[in-house]
Amino acid sequence: MEQDDASASPRGRSGAPRACEDAPEELARRTRILEWTLEHLAQGVLALGPGGRIEAWNRRVVELLEVPEELLVRGAPVRDLIAWQVENGVFSAVAEPQQQAWLKAAACYIEGVDASLWAVQSYRRERRDGRVIEVHVYRAGDGAQVRTFSDVTAHVRAQRELSASEARFRAMADAAPAYIWESDAKGDPVWFNQTWLRAVGRTLEQALQEPWSARLHPEASGFPEEPWQALVRRAQPFQLEVRVLRADGRELWLEDHGIPQFDDQGSFRGYLVYGWDVSARKAAERSLIAARDEAERANRAKSEFLSRMSHELRTPLNAVLGFAQLIEGDAHARGDAVLGERAQYIQRGGRHLLALINEMLDLARIEAGTLPVRLEPVALEPVLQGSSRLLGPAAAERGVQVELPPPSPEPTWVSADPTRLRQVLLNLLSNAVKYNRAGGRVRVALRAVGGRLRIECTDTGPGLTAAQRGSLFRAFQRVHADADAIEGAGIGLALSKALVERMGGRIGVESEPGEGSTFWFELDRAHPAAAGGGFAPPLPHAEMTTLPARDDGRPWRVLYVEDNPVNQLLLQGMFGRLEGAELRMAEHPQAALELVRDWVPDLLLLDIQLPGMSGFELLRRLREDPRLATRAAVAVSANAMAEDLQLARDAGFDGYLTKPLVLGELQATVQRMLRRGRAGPAAA
Repeated sequence: MEQDDASASPRGRSGAPRACEDAPEELARRTRILEWTLEHLAQGVLALGPGGRIEAWNRRVVELLEVPEELLVRGAPVRDLIAWQVENGVFSAVAEPQQQAWLKAAACYIEGVDASLWAVQSYRRERRDGRVIEVHVYRAGDGAQVRTFSDVTAHVRAQRELSASEARFRAMADAAPAYIWESDAKGDPVWFNQTWLRAVGRTLEQALQEPWSARLHPEASGFPEEPWQALVRRAQPFQLEVRVLRADGRELWLEDHGIPQFDDQGSFRGYLVYGWDVSARKAAERSLIAARDEAERANRAKSEFLSRMSHELRTPLNAVLGFAQLIEGDAHARGDAVLGERAQYIQRGGRHLLALINEMLDLARIEAGTLPVRLEPVALEPVLQGSSRLLGPAAAERGVQVELPPPSPEPTWVSADPTRLRQVLLNLLSNAVKYNRAGGRVRVALRAVGGRLRIECTDTGPGLTAAQRGSLFRAFQRVHADADAIEGAGIGLALSKALVERMGGRIGVESEPGEGSTFWFELDRAHPAAAGGGFAPPLPHAEMTTLPARDDGRPWRVLYVEDNPVNQLLLQGMFGRLEGAELRMAEHPQAALELVRDWVPDLLLLDIQLPGMSGFELLRRLREDPRLATRAAVAVSANAMAEDLQLARDAGFDGYLTKPLVLGELQATVQRMLRRGRAGPAAA
């Protein structure tokens, strides 16, 4: 009954026995899964027991280790497997750097001398066909271990190609004449090529440890840290110049070009920078700058010399021409024709010397690029008529007739500087008269050439050869100078050419021997416009012996501040020809300041170069007196450079008289200034 009861219990009878029956099947199933997994792994797997005996393996091990499958027997010592590989030369292809040490460790292990040498964690071995196998060893606490074998041939070859490429790059970079370096993502250098290192006399390790300040030349302004970091943050290409200190102490200027480098994910990993030695260019730039500075210094010195020379020459000429004018006036008043003629000779010689001085100054200023030329619309006919009148006496003396173009209903306008245009016309007309035959003719004609106007001056002189025409416009070259005793220094035509070109025109000559010459120049046409500013031009140099009377009946008061006694005597003589003016002199600025306390002048005539105080400063001091604020002031100076006139304008002068003084110009200027004052009629 008990058996029947027991057998009657399905769980009791069948439960345990069924579990025991299922366990081997489950174990077998799992074993099959494990074996299937091992067989299909891309890696070879070799399991060893605690005693170093083979426990399990997969077929991939046989393929990768190149050993006979019969050596892989469960329970066989792995030492036999290793010994077979050593004997058959399989381990001789173990890849560097593990090859020698690893083989030694394998031999010791086989001989049982020192098994600890076999305790490597991983290594690589290279098969005889060139494939590389990477081995990893995983150990258990009881001494058992699992070894995995992976084919890493593709990875190793890629690494080798990359290393070879980097080696080639390093070799080429080291051999290159360029200065090459690399930075990391923060902008700090991580490598310099040998060209760079040789230049600074450092090893790579030393160079990488130095801050940028130690790499730069001591006179450099320092590495631009903030701009550099901004470049790094933006990872942008750059180009900058760096001044480096060489090992031999010389400077090295590099023009660095930075190329940003990015990894496969597009992240910035640093710069590759190549630089070129631009020291020669920098030296050339410095030389050019030094040459420019020297040229500017020389030009300034030349301008200062010319200004001083002009002043020194004009000061004695002021006395020569001034007193000659007074002598001529006295001779005319007494009816002494001989004395008057002699005075005219003095004036003629003085004016010729003055013209040479002016031409030399203008030519020098043109060469220095400091001659001012202000273009504006200019009516041509009045300039022609005025120039013709000035040359009238010289033409009459030689019997030369000057013919101007017939009057036109409307003025002809050209774009020119009025003063320089008059200077060119006077020079060409003067040459046409001087180099003409006695009783000859000079004809001026106007002709349209496109948008320009050509002014032609034709004479009936001896004409010019081709050789003479070729040297006409060179400074100090004179034509017919040996045959004719004609005044001149050969400056006029060279100056005229420079002036015409500065006004945007061109100049030339047409001539044949025996047929006369036609000198011409062209200027752009212009439309009528208002006249420019500046000092008011002087009135015609007519004799004006009487000044207009004042309302209160007293004479006009004129103060002249001049330290040169000869110039004082000259001005006294010239004012002796003016009725209605009271002239007082002051030899120095302080005397002038004391004089005006009780005697208020209506007109101030101030020399510029005064002892102790310039004429500019004296004018400022005088104008501080409210009584003199509206009084006109005229600079009287031998300084005739354009910048001198501009300085006078800036200082507040209302007019400028250049020494040597011309009596008619002085009289006209005094009359005009006394009439208008500064801001209206002069106060009492």
